[in-house]
This record gives sequence, C-alpha cells and structure tokens, in this order.
Amino acid sequence: MIKKVGAIVLLPVVICVIFFFSSREPNGPEMKIGVPDCAAALIISYIVNEKMARSVGILEEFSVYPTKDCCTTTAEWALSTGALKIAVMCPEAAQRLIDKDSRYEIVGPCAVNSDVVVVRNQNGSGHKKIAVAYRRDFQKNLLERLFGRNATAVPMVSSAIPFAYEKRAVDGVVIDILTGFQVQGEMIPSSGEDGDLVTYVLVVQKTFKESSLFREFLDSYQHAINDLNQDKVLLRAAKSYGRFEWSEEKVKRWRKMGVRFTLPWGQNLHK
Repeated sequence: MIKKVGAIVLLPVVICVIFFFSSREPNGPEMKIGVPDCAAALIISYIVNEKMARSVGILEEFSVYPTKDCCTTTAEWALSTGALKIAVMCPEAAQRLIDKDSRYEIVGPCAVNSDVVVVRNQNGSGHKKIAVAYRRDFQKNLLERLFGRNATAVPMVSSAIPFAYEKRAVDGVVIDILTGFQVQGEMIPSSGEDGDLVTYVLVVQKTFKESSLFREFLDSYQHAINDLNQDKVLLRAAKSYGRFEWSEEKVKRWRKMGVRFTLPWGQNLHK
C-alpha cells in the first residue's frame, strides 16, 4: 500500500508546476503561474485547458521546479527570481513572500476548505498525534479548534505526511483533499462555526497586476468558478487534471467538505 501511495502522492507533490502563457500581442507580457500540486491547481488547469486556450498560446510541455510545496525554501527561491507573474500559495507562505519581496502582493483568497483532516477511529478516545505540513501554522490552529488538547500537531514536509499515516506513525493527517481521497479514514472538513478556512491565496507581481492579460486571467477565473459550481463540470475538470480516477462519489465528498474556489477579494472585473 505504501508503494501505491508513493506512486500517486509523492511524485506530483515534489514539483511546483509552472504554466506558461504568451500574449496574443507579439510584444505583450508573458504570464507564468506557479501552482503547487493541490486542489487549487484544478481550477488553474481548467482555465488553461478550457477558458483561455482561444486567447493565449500554451506550451505543450510545462516547466517544473524541484520543490515539495509552496512552503519550502526552494519554492520561495523560485518566486524570488521574479520569473513568476502569478502564484497560488498557502496564506502563510504568501505572507512570508511579500514580507521579503516588495514586488509581490496578495490579491486575495482563491480556495477555501481544500485542506481536510483524515483520522482513524474519529470517535475513539485518547490523545491523537496528527501530522501537519511544515510551516503551516493555520493547520495547527485547525487541530486546536477540532480537538482541543486531545491532539498534538506533528510538523513534517508535506510529501512525508501520507507515508507517516500509512505506517501508523501518526493517528491522523491534515492534507489537501486530493491526497485525502487516497488514504483510508474518516474525513473531517476544515470549515467550522467561524466560517471557511482560507487554504490558498493568489499572489501577483504588482507591475503585472495592471496588465490586460492579468485582467483577462481574472475574468476567466471568475467564469471558471461559475462553471465548477456545476457537478458535471467539476467531474470533467477533475478527470482532465488527471491525478487519479474521479467519480461522482468523490464530487459529492468534495461538496460535503465545503471545498470551493473563490474570486480574490476586492477584484471588481467590470469596474
């Protein structure tokens, strides 16, 4: 079973996919988007394949960076080069970036509730050790809200989390829902009485934010959100993304967990 998890989970997680766009205008700006392999990448994939394909040229092969997730120093280095115009990042990685690099700003949340908790014997008594991703304190806060003092967060690199759970080194995990579909256990949503949990935000270079290509991207993003609210479209987009075999049952669990794509705050596209 561990080998199976590794084949499905580890290889996609160890890269940050960079989607390349070219402007229709010969001298127009090039748009590069950094996206970790996670639920938030599904909408970017949908935009690339179905919403912007007619308006921009897309390279058949994606360029990749050897990084485990947006919270690693390698991912932050990739952004520090300035090569990426846009990036999808967890909130804390995004905040660290803009604190260090004034060229970027956070546009706003783009995905909520995409992290879930998976545990064995949810109703069982006893203290739980639950793996969380390194440098993501919001996941620790989630555990405190759900379990109080009955759980201890065990930070580790994201690629190790499914293995730690499979080997029973921990009793539960906080993971992206796409990985959550691949492990056995009780899945618990990250949303609560206080509302949704912002799991990914959109970051943009300030100079690129004023470009027509960025506005076109946001317009496509808005339409994509509306499309993906339909179960049939979500199922088709998920199958196209290709992480694993999707079904209507997984779409129902996605909805039950409250996973949603959101338009970044403060963006009035028709201003």
